[in-house]
Amino acid sequence: MQVFSRSTPAQSSEVPIARAAMQHWPRHIRAICYIPQNGQWEFWQQKREFLRWMEAVARPLQHPRWSLSAHVLKYHTVRLRLHAAARRVARTPTLQNYRHYVAAYAPYAEFIWTPWSITYSLEPWLLSELQRVLPEKWEWVYEGLAIPSQRIPMEQLERALLRWRLTRGSKTELEHLARRFGHLRSYSINDQSWTAKDLAKMAAGMPGPAKEVERRRRTDRAHRARSRAALALLSQWPGLRHVAEVIHCYTWLRTDRADEYKKAMVLAQPLYRALERRFGWQHGWAGHCTYEEICTALALGGLPEASELERRAKNQYVIFIERRKGHIISTIFSDQRQWSVFLRRHVPGRQLAEGIREVRGTTAFSGHARGRARVILRAADVASMRHGEILISDMTHPDYMTAIRKAAAMVTDEGGILCHAASISRELKIPCIIATQRGSKVLKTGDMIEVDATHGVVRKV
Repeated sequence: MQVFSRSTPAQSSEVPIARAAMQHWPRHIRAICYIPQNGQWEFWQQKREFLRWMEAVARPLQHPRWSLSAHVLKYHTVRLRLHAAARRVARTPTLQNYRHYVAAYAPYAEFIWTPWSITYSLEPWLLSELQRVLPEKWEWVYEGLAIPSQRIPMEQLERALLRWRLTRGSKTELEHLARRFGHLRSYSINDQSWTAKDLAKMAAGMPGPAKEVERRRRTDRAHRARSRAALALLSQWPGLRHVAEVIHCYTWLRTDRADEYKKAMVLAQPLYRALERRFGWQHGWAGHCTYEEICTALALGGLPEASELERRAKNQYVIFIERRKGHIISTIFSDQRQWSVFLRRHVPGRQLAEGIREVRGTTAFSGHARGRARVILRAADVASMRHGEILISDMTHPDYMTAIRKAAAMVTDEGGILCHAASISRELKIPCIIATQRGSKVLKTGDMIEVDATHGVVRKV
């Protein structure tokens, strides 16, 4: 089954996501495959294996002795260790430091994959239980739980930029913000961070600072009260409240944990640039190497042929990560004939998006909209959004807010009812359909489409 899709190359897909998961849950994952499609890589895994794995991840969260506060404390500890390992390998790019850096992602995998286990396991259970015990108020409670439990980094940045405009701050202040939040723009080790100049442009495009600061303060107070009231209603059902608190916490943590591993990749970038200079590679080529290839380059100076790396950089490729005789082995198929043979053998049920005119998903906020599609897959695409267009994405992120405010509707491939797209669509009252699985593949920028978010259907017209 396809789980998600990302526009990140081999190092940024294999190391923090797939390999880390296989190290952390050695008994649950045999193989993972990344398949290229329209400039992205789709994450595929055998369906039964994936669902059993998600159940195994979710099971401890439901135990009454499982501590949410200890879980969050562990997250901060693991996050800081990951950043320390990234700084070490950037400062001293040796084989030992690289292996320590990769190994630091294994404990972090718990926080990468817990939101997925919530989507596939806990969320359906919570929804069913809320409808059973609170048949008239369950939607109100559910929406209260969807409000982020803390300010996510992008929200912190936006508020800092509003204060900077309001106080007519200095360039030095912007440079400090760029060092603190610049990594939010990066999705892989090949991406650039935001600069002070980028943040100045962002600040210029934001609403009037005085009114916006006050609006956000009022919204904060209302949101905190709404979330507390929603949880208070569940006090007489301790098991239900426990799960609700976990899910409510992850409305913040699911975004924060992604932003923090982005920061680790940005911190480690000097390692990859050093390899590129050492071997005369073009910028970004190291990002298309597997873990084993980077290890070989650091230990022996051996590396893939330049023609092979050039082919990977210009075109996409299949990444297959499997457990073989107790070891995790990664293989890249860069030749289209090779990957066609591989896919026929290993992913026979995969369907291409050509010819499909309709996709279905889950309603996050009901309503209807009609307009041109605008596919946005990364922060760099946000500036292309026009007022009244329909935003199509694999999943939305806080740094998409400029585009979201212009959108007549939103459609995403991924997400549960508590994801960013679902939460923000309810706040802004924008028709939204999530979990279409293939919306960003079927729908192209410029397509005239109709969104029926009441019934969860998107059609080309």
